[in-house]
Amino acid sequence: MSGRTGRKSRSPRRAGAPATKSSPLMTADELASWLHCTRRAVYDRVFRGQVPGVVRVGRRLYFRRADIEHWLGTGMMTG
Repeated sequence: MSGRTGRKSRSPRRAGAPATKSSPLMTADELASWLHCTRRAVYDRVFRGQVPGVVRVGRRLYFRRADIEHWLGTGMMTG
């Protein structure tokens, strides 16, 4: 035997795991970490139209990293 079990290897990244830093999109959890708030607070800001770069894919929300970096860099995060 060659020591193989016949199973296919799985990707080390699980669904819902944070994307790499090179990804152009951020998850709500990643944005919450950047903003030092909860994911619920991020969703509330999206609902009020206070967050730029929102991309909806099905029921999930993603955020364009470049738009968020610009938004944070210009100090537009008030309210």
